[in-house]
Amino acid sequence: WRHRPEWIRGRVRSVKRLSDELELDCAGLEPCGWNFVCRLCDSWSETRLHTGDTVQIVLSPETPWQPDHPELSVTDQQNYFVLLPDQLLSATAVVASLGCVRRSVLDSMYTSLEGENKVMLLGSVVHQLFQ
Repeated sequence: WRHRPEWIRGRVRSVKRLSDELELDCAGLEPCGWNFVCRLCDSWSETRLHTGDTVQIVLSPETPWQPDHPELSVTDQQNYFVLLPDQLLSATAVVASLGCVRRSVLDSMYTSLEGENKVMLLGSVVHQLFQ
């Protein structure tokens, strides 16, 4: 890569929580392959990450990039962070999860069931009552 990439992809090797940010040490993946350090600041510092997660950073046009010193920051104003970029979610699943984070997971697990399911109906009613 002789030119500045538009995005960088990596696998998280370690996550370190600092006072108000997360510091990720990442092993670079194709197409660039550069190892890099990424600092997640502002609202991005609340992201739940684990060792082995695949991440992708989409670089803003004004972000400087130096392959010999690859350190990036993702803030509310600069760059974008994508966790598990190979996992596709439908827009409907994202909107449905706004009220209940577990709903999209449960819906994906029980889509193949046919007919009425009394246990799921009872669970939904109880969930709505107590949520």
